[in-house]
Amino acid sequence: MSESLVTFPTQLDALHLLLATVALICIAFCLLAKSRKTTKHPDSEAAHTQIPKEVAATEKPETIECSANQQQAFINQGGLQLLSVLQQEGRFIDFLQEEVTHFSDEEVGAAARVIHQGCKKALNQMASLSPVCDQEEASPIALSADYDKNAYLLTGQVTGEPPFNGTLIHAGWKADRFEMPTLTHSNPNAIIAKAEVEL
Repeated sequence: MSESLVTFPTQLDALHLLLATVALICIAFCLLAKSRKTTKHPDSEAAHTQIPKEVAATEKPETIECSANQQQAFINQGGLQLLSVLQQEGRFIDFLQEEVTHFSDEEVGAAARVIHQGCKKALNQMASLSPVCDQEEASPIALSADYDKNAYLLTGQVTGEPPFNGTLIHAGWKADRFEMPTLTHSNPNAIIAKAEVEL
């Protein structure tokens, strides 16, 4: 069955560059949240230490699971950490919080280029990305009846059941590696970037 898909712009301007950066950050947040859901409490390692056989025959080691609040705290800290790195390397928060309506397109474009370079550096330090689909964008694509619905988003006139024939608008992204920097201290006040004071 065929799909009529919307054609995307082919020229990359400052707005599209910024939107692409925001999209990558959203992907990183999703990956971070997914990876944190299975986090165990650090004390659970003690439950897996060796115990005498006579005890093991009657008792099972206790696995201590993180509570929902603890898991959410891990996710929140990781998210703040990600924003902190993007701010440090690319001044990402500064740019988004700036009122840009009174700047010219040339000024916004120049700022976006610097932010793009810094955020790309930060992203490359934390993750290795590759396309979901190896085909070239704007090329015909056939999706089988058992295609991965987590990997492909259908747009346009979607009717009926697969298989589908359409046009690849965007190749998607997946993370082959994702590593957040190790937290060295707690952050109860949700600080993303410290206030700078020159003496």
